[in-house]
Amino acid sequence: MSTEEIILKQKRRTAWKFDRGQWEEIDDSEMEHYLRQEKNRFPQALLAAGYEILGSVLLGDEDGAFYAHVHYPHGHGKEPRYRYCIIVCTGGSYLIETIYVVDFPSLLTLLNELTDPIRLSMISKEHINEHISTPYREC
Repeated sequence: MSTEEIILKQKRRTAWKFDRGQWEEIDDSEMEHYLRQEKNRFPQALLAAGYEILGSVLLGDEDGAFYAHVHYPHGHGKEPRYRYCIIVCTGGSYLIETIYVVDFPSLLTLLNELTDPIRLSMISKEHINEHISTPYREC
């Protein structure tokens, strides 16, 4: 085993799976593969994995904001394992967590849970386009 393989094995990418109120930490080696393939450009890796952006929500206020970018299968090529992929990041586009959501009822449950502790507001399309053009970066 090479040093690079050992390092990759030690730093395995994990994500969260959300299914009707139940959380589970999962191995995210499939997205890790797409990130390597796309030279760590997260938007391109999401497209390669079969997702495109559905929309974004601002969690909190603009000063201390987190963004939840909701992605869904684009229908071209391989169907992703999970129905939705949510990328939660800070305003500076630093990736915080990847959440895979199993189905639409689970998506509604998750978004409802996010609105309880923090103020949720819709973001304008112009703000989304401006923000999405900035590549995600791992923390």
